[in-house]
Amino acid sequence: MKRRDFVKTTIISGAAAAILPRTGFAQLKPGNMTPFYYELRTYTLKDANQQRLVEDYLEKAAIPALNRLGIKNVGVFTELKPSGQSIVVALIPYQSIHEFETINNKLEQDKRYITEGAAYLNAPATQPAYERINSSLLKAFKSMPGLALPAKDKRIFELRRYEHASEAAGTKKREM
Repeated sequence: MKRRDFVKTTIISGAAAAILPRTGFAQLKPGNMTPFYYELRTYTLKDANQQRLVEDYLEKAAIPALNRLGIKNVGVFTELKPSGQSIVVALIPYQSIHEFETINNKLEQDKRYITEGAAYLNAPATQPAYERINSSLLKAFKSMPGLALPAKDKRIFELRRYEHASEAAGTKKREM
């Protein structure tokens, strides 16, 4: 698959995969499943070479390796209207905090991952694979333990961040 096709496919159909938890859409009911954890990785890139290296790594090494480990619904997104440095965002769902804690050790044992991701994993300091990776660990709300599939139209990944003045205000906001 060509890189451009990969990015388009990942943005459109990959978004659908990222929003369907591995347990299936029909089971997305509060109290029916343990809330998922999500790792949100944001890669800040300075040029097309870095973008190509990160996209190739995600397409050919990271996502296939995560799939082999049972993590099937990884979403990869780019900005609609980039300004300045470009970014690539990966959303990786985990069924438990333990799965998140152990994933890197498991990847390090995967010879195929190490081989296919070598250019990215071993990028020299003089030509780094990225400018910065920002990783956040998120936990789904009890009332929405997994992500929901939007209508089969154009799909856009939107991460909302709410700020509140008190814990009580934050609790009310989550209940909404």
